[in-house]
Amino acid sequence: MSILVLLHAGALAGLFTLASSLGKDKKASIADLLVQFSELGWCLVAGLLLALLAGLCVWLNWSYHSENYDQMANYEMLINREAWLNDPINNWKLDLTHWLGLAFGLASAAMLGVAAYMVLGVPF
Repeated sequence: MSILVLLHAGALAGLFTLASSLGKDKKASIADLLVQFSELGWCLVAGLLLALLAGLCVWLNWSYHSENYDQMANYEMLINREAWLNDPINNWKLDLTHWLGLAFGLASAAMLGVAAYMVLGVPF
């Protein structure tokens, strides 16, 4: 997830650097350039937010795994051969955060592709 955040943030920084350098050369005003590149900027911001959401889902997923391991521990198993693990408590939460993290991460990566497509100047 950190690579997605780095790529989106770097692209945003490059976009603003490009707009300010073109504005200094008086080829166009900075406001006009920002309007021209606004769709690209929003695409990168959306990708950044999706990457952060993916990271949150992955963090929650690992937290639910930790809770499950704590819940399932049965110390009676050390001395009693008939004892077994306790039931896990977060099965549906693990599935939900797993798939949401994957979906958000893939959507964030797709936003990089959309942004690259926009930079190439191919109209939608």
